[in-house]
Amino acid sequence: MSDNVPDGRSKVEFDDFTTLQRGKDLTKAQFREGTIPVAGSNGVIGHHDTAIAKAPGITVGRSGSAGKVTFYEEDFWPHSTPLYVRDFHGNDPYFAGFLLGSLNLARFKTGASVPTLDRNSFKTLPVLVPPLPEQKKIAHILSTVQRAIEAQERIIQTTTELKKALMHQLFTEGLHHEPQEQTEIGPIPQSWAVVELGLLAKVGNGSTPKRANEAY
Repeated sequence: MSDNVPDGRSKVEFDDFTTLQRGKDLTKAQFREGTIPVAGSNGVIGHHDTAIAKAPGITVGRSGSAGKVTFYEEDFWPHSTPLYVRDFHGNDPYFAGFLLGSLNLARFKTGASVPTLDRNSFKTLPVLVPPLPEQKKIAHILSTVQRAIEAQERIIQTTTELKKALMHQLFTEGLHHEPQEQTEIGPIPQSWAVVELGLLAKVGNGSTPKRANEAY
């Protein structure tokens, strides 16, 4: 081990790990009907009939969502708003995607009015790279965790939508599905009454606690 580099790993410059390139502009008027995803800074912004980048591929937001890493499992057209990986230099693309996401590339934004990610500002950034077999194992573990997170998020989204639907039903139909009557706040069960909120609860303003060294 030397220079604090773990055994089996190598320290390389960012541009020797993955080489990024700016995508190619494509106006809405130039879109042709097709199934090829057009990749923007924040994900897919439309579809086209031609791809200019092969899968698996990665984009990194250049303007807008600067630094956001998006993975593509199919050939795609990288728009001019992101950067995309032109060369993985033999590294595992899935490992590369997770590593790029961990580097917080957004910190390299430049420009005041429209902050933009300039690849030249981090092309010499040192990166620790494990051997390819270890890259694949790491990518497999992180992909498994990512799929579990996405599955959990889908469950939460479904449950949230179910709660909204249930609240609407209960607040308009009640528990007994009795006939409704129209009121100034909308339809409610006939046995319910419309009252002022103040009769149900006392509503007030919050306050900021005083600091320990402030006088009371």
